[in-house]
Amino acid sequence: MVLKRYIIHFAEVITIVFISVAAVGCPRLIGGEEHEKKQAVKKLFDSAYTHYDAGNYEAAVADYEEIIEIAPNFAETYYHLGDCYNKMERYEDSYVSYAKASDLAPEEYEYAFNAGAAGAQIEYFAGAVGYFARAAELRPDDAEAYKYLGAVERQSGMYVESEEALSRALELKPYDGFALYNLALLYEEAYPAQAPAVWQALLEEGHGCESDWLDEARTRLGAE
Repeated sequence: MVLKRYIIHFAEVITIVFISVAAVGCPRLIGGEEHEKKQAVKKLFDSAYTHYDAGNYEAAVADYEEIIEIAPNFAETYYHLGDCYNKMERYEDSYVSYAKASDLAPEEYEYAFNAGAAGAQIEYFAGAVGYFARAAELRPDDAEAYKYLGAVERQSGMYVESEEALSRALELKPYDGFALYNLALLYEEAYPAQAPAVWQALLEEGHGCESDWLDEARTRLGAE
């Protein structure tokens, strides 16, 4: 599939953000849970962060799973669990965790964006479209969510929506190579007469282009 030529982007763009439990407080425990349970959650978070920083992702996963047993509806836990699975290349589990985090805290951009990226990584485009769309709604002036939304919409055959998202990304970040490449592929598939101009723009002014995108542009245009 064409996606394989740029799928690495979805693994690279996943945002890793650690939030101090001391700063935001422990999750609110249902029914007035006792102080020692809150302390246990904080201790587990500290342990998980230490394991993650040391590259011991399995141990970090075990800590997060213990936290979920105590406080099953705390979105941050699932977000960091998704980070661990992503590092372990367990992408299906990563998607499930990020999606759970975003569903519990739909106002958080990073949760939605990472769920979209993880969905794209496993080629679950229906899920990826929904979470990238949520991210774009949360940050309507951020090109990143729009360009990846456009890419997965194209993979889903949603050509009108894809063109809108990629065009918006290019308004916000002119000549972005990823957005131009996907727009060119979209036009090749849906509106072939419009594709050459976009391939030419990719060659002449595309920013952050990978060499194989430029090679493809030259091939499409019949250039040396």
